[in-house]
Amino acid sequence: GFRIHLFGYQYRVCLHFREVFDSDGRYEKLYYLLNGKGVSSVDEALKEMELLPLHSRYENFFSYDNMEKIRSYLTYKPDKKKKEAEISIPGKIDNELKLLITEFSKYSKEKKSGEKVEKKFHNQLSSCREFLQIWIAHNQRKSVTKWIKNCDDILPLNSKVETNREYLTFINLILLKQLFSKKSDRDKINIFFDELLLSKPVTNILERHSDGSIYQRIELIKLLLTAFLFEKKKAEKQKSDRAPKVTEKSDTEKNNTLSSIRVLITEKNVNNFLHVNEYQGITYFNKERFVELLRWVMLFNLISIPDKFKSIYENKGQLKKADINKEVMKITKEEFEAYTELIDKADASGYDFNKFKLELKKPLEAKVKTKTLTKRRKKT
Repeated sequence: GFRIHLFGYQYRVCLHFREVFDSDGRYEKLYYLLNGKGVSSVDEALKEMELLPLHSRYENFFSYDNMEKIRSYLTYKPDKKKKEAEISIPGKIDNELKLLITEFSKYSKEKKSGEKVEKKFHNQLSSCREFLQIWIAHNQRKSVTKWIKNCDDILPLNSKVETNREYLTFINLILLKQLFSKKSDRDKINIFFDELLLSKPVTNILERHSDGSIYQRIELIKLLLTAFLFEKKKAEKQKSDRAPKVTEKSDTEKNNTLSSIRVLITEKNVNNFLHVNEYQGITYFNKERFVELLRWVMLFNLISIPDKFKSIYENKGQLKKADINKEVMKITKEEFEAYTELIDKADASGYDFNKFKLELKKPLEAKVKTKTLTKRRKKT
């Protein structure tokens, strides 16, 4: 793969050659694999070759057929008359998921239970499906509330659930979230992600619908994985509190989107993603990237609402479907209001990073409900 073409009187000096002994035949395998192609780094090419089984398993899981089946699972509404007509994820997807988990475990120092990862993956999709069923139903009404329309427009995965880059990113995140399930992974997630060269298969998957920077999307995926692990750690801490004090919840505790942003904004890798930079004594951050991060944080908070709602009320008897739907939409509205207010705070601060951080410490503005007064006609 190393060719040089020189014209008359031209020359090129090549330095730093070293001789290697192919004791295990890896270089020979790489030679045949490259088939004459050049590479920027032989060491990286060797590593990529060794990780090829993992990358192949990962990309196979994201086949068009599998993605369409998952999409059908998320959006399909069974016939009310046929109670037994329940949709489930096809067994073929489960088999490919098991093979991927097995392959992933070979490179992970911590042993992962395939059944647990598979169950968590199913639970996440199930919670997502429950939210989407409610969300799609509200968006398909003849008269759709303005806030629902606005919220649907900004959600990466909205009521249409189209097979695009946003959808593929979403499934990538759900899958990686389960693979990086250990608390200790939070500190080494970037290292492990890079060690396994996971950006390569993820890039190949996302390039099917390349409408933007793939590198930026990979950065975003890493950030969100960090956020998920933080949320998990926080949830486990809350469970471990045996006798929690009954106090009025703050805005941070009430609203997951606000809580997530308050924490993420302190992370160094988030600052890098937001292009935090100093110009003429003022520290700015990027508007477009902030909105992108906020959209995804809100989406994952929304799809977890049904699951959280069930866990809170599981000991209070069976809840009516109408009550669940009403509560889900109520919390969704609160999350969307927090989203819009965070955007307003960022705009008001002029995307000055330090000013925005001060604004985040302030409580959210209370939404005052006003009723329109109407005069009643007197009967004559």
